[in-house]
Amino acid sequence: MKKIITIIIMLMAVQVNADAQFWKNLGKALEEVAKTVVEGSSESNSSKSSGNSSMSAEQAAKQTGLSVELTSAIRADNYGFLTFTLKNNTSEDRSVALSTYYYLDGAKSLLLPDGTALEYEMKWGGKWQDNLLPEKLNLPAGIPVKVFVLTNLRNDFVTSLGRFRLILDGKYNYDFKNLELTPANNSDSEKMTVNSKDVKVDFVSCVREGKNLAIKIKVTPKEDLSMQFSEHTTGNSLYDAEGNIYKNIQAKVGNGLEAYNYEAGVPINGTIVVYDVPANQNKFSRLQYVFEANGDYYPYTIKIKDFVAETAQTALNSSEAKKQEATKLVGKGDLAAFDLRGNVKQVTTTEDGKQMVRTFDTNGKWITCNGQTLAKYYPAGIKRDTKGRIIEGHPDLTEPDFVHNYKYNAKGQLETLILNQDYYTRVLSYTYDGAGNITQVREPIEPEPGDEDATPGEVVVKYVITAKDSQGNWTERKANGTTERRKIVYY
Repeated sequence: MKKIITIIIMLMAVQVNADAQFWKNLGKALEEVAKTVVEGSSESNSSKSSGNSSMSAEQAAKQTGLSVELTSAIRADNYGFLTFTLKNNTSEDRSVALSTYYYLDGAKSLLLPDGTALEYEMKWGGKWQDNLLPEKLNLPAGIPVKVFVLTNLRNDFVTSLGRFRLILDGKYNYDFKNLELTPANNSDSEKMTVNSKDVKVDFVSCVREGKNLAIKIKVTPKEDLSMQFSEHTTGNSLYDAEGNIYKNIQAKVGNGLEAYNYEAGVPINGTIVVYDVPANQNKFSRLQYVFEANGDYYPYTIKIKDFVAETAQTALNSSEAKKQEATKLVGKGDLAAFDLRGNVKQVTTTEDGKQMVRTFDTNGKWITCNGQTLAKYYPAGIKRDTKGRIIEGHPDLTEPDFVHNYKYNAKGQLETLILNQDYYTRVLSYTYDGAGNITQVREPIEPEPGDEDATPGEVVVKYVITAKDSQGNWTERKANGTTERRKIVYY
C-alpha cells in the first residue's frame, strides 16, 4: 500500500514536459508495483480459498462448484475455435466474473506448444467480450452456458495449442493443456477451405463470360443462423497460373446485405465475379475472398485453389452430364427416399410383414400409399424441401408429436429416416456403395423403461443385391440372408 501511495505522489509531482526516459523508468516501476500487488492479493486469497494458483479444470470445479468443459477444439484455415460449457453445479443462481487474460496477471492465457502467446476474442451471452477485464456473467443453477473463443493461429500449419486458461472471479484458474485441433469439415471439395465452423462452403463452377469470371459457390449453415453478408474491401485477390494478380472482385451470397434467417442444411447460392481477366488466362492457382456475416462477427475467408475457367457452353454440357450421372445413382423427387431411380410409376414391397404399394407421378413425387392419397396417409401435414423431396410427414391428427423425418445426404440419397410414432422412436441410418445401392441399415435399440439390467444395442441389416432390372433398380436382394423382392412398374 505504501508503494502505491509513493507512486501517486511521484505522478503528482511530475511536470507535463518530463523527458521520455523518466516515463520509461516510471513504466517499469509501475509494472513492478502491479506485480507486487498481484502477488500479495494472491497470497491473501489463498489463505481464504483456493488462491490464484494453476489447477486443472477438474480441481477447480471441486473447489468452486463451477464446472468448465471443453466441448470442441476446431481448426479451419488459419483460425482456431474453442467451445466450452460453463455450468453452475450449486443449488443457487450465481454471478461470476469470467475472464481469460486477467488485467493484473502477467501470464498469457492462450499459448502455442512453443509458448508463443496468441490473441483471441471470447464470446458468451450472444456478444463478444473484452478479454482484458473480467465481466460479470449470470449463471442459473444447473443450466449450462456456452463460451466461445476465436483465435488467429497465424498460419494454417498449427494443429494444437499448448494451453488455454479461463479465470473465474479473478482467482480460480481453469487450465486446459495440449489441445489437439480437429480440422473443420467445411467443404466437399479439396479445392476449398473456409475459416468457419458454422458454415460449409462448396465450389460449384467457374464460368468465363467475356473478360469476366463468374465463380459459383454454395454456403450451407451447419445450424440455423441469422446472417447478413457484407463484403470486405481488402483481402480479395485472384492469382492465375502465371502469377498475375486480379483485385477487381465482387460477390453476392444469399440475400447479400439484407439480414436473413438461414436454415441449417439448406444451401445458399453465391457468385463471386472477377472483372477484366484476359481471355487467354483460364487456369488459376488461388482465389481468396473475404466477407462478414452477422455484422460484428469475425470475417469468413474463402480460398479456392487450382481451378479452371470454362466457357458457358462447356459448363452447361458439364452440368447436364453431372445431372444425368446423378439421375442414374439417385432417383428424382421422392424416389430417392425409397432407393428408386428412373421413371417409376409404382413399386410393391413387403415391409415388416406387410405389403406396401406406392405410386409416383412423372416427376417422382410420391402420390399414394396402399390406395390412399398422401394427404390421407399423412393427414396432419407434409413438408418438402426446395428440391420437392418429402422431409416431414405427420401421420396422426390427434398426436402432433408423431412425425416421420426424411433426411438426405449431399448426394441426394436418403441418409436417415426417423419414425416417431406410437410413443417410441426408431432411427434408421443408411449406407450406400459407389453405385448408389444400399449396403446396410443401422438402428440403435434402447432398453425398455425400468429394465436396469439391459444395455443399449444396435441392429445392423446388411444387403446383397441378387437381381436388378433394366433401369438399375434392385428387384431381389438378401437382407442378412433373408430374400426380399419388389415389383416395379414404369411409365
